Amino acid sequence: MTPAVGAGFWWDAWRTAVAAQTTIALRLWAFASPAEWQSARGRAELTRMVTEKQQAMLDAGFAMQRALLGQGAASLLPVLHAGLRPYKRRTTSNARRIGHRR
Repeated sequence: MTPAVGAGFWWDAWRTAVAAQTTIALRLWAFASPAEWQSARGRAELTRMVTEKQQAMLDAGFAMQRALLGQGAASLLPVLHAGLRPYKRRTTSNARRIGHRR
């Protein structure tokens, strides 16, 4: 494993964590107003919060299984990186989507 592979994983993990915290902050800001979470858009966002987490978990599990079966257990970092990608994709798109609404 090269240092670039490890650095890429940690960079993606950091970006995912920042995007997740941004999404949480923006959602809390929006839900501070009762009119927001009682609206149809707010209820849809609440439902989306739960269903996306479940789907991301399944996607991450399948991606890790594919990566593990594809290269074996020679190195664990690429397997972890494969599992991180579905979370990264969803958290960055959520932060972008919710940020544009404000």
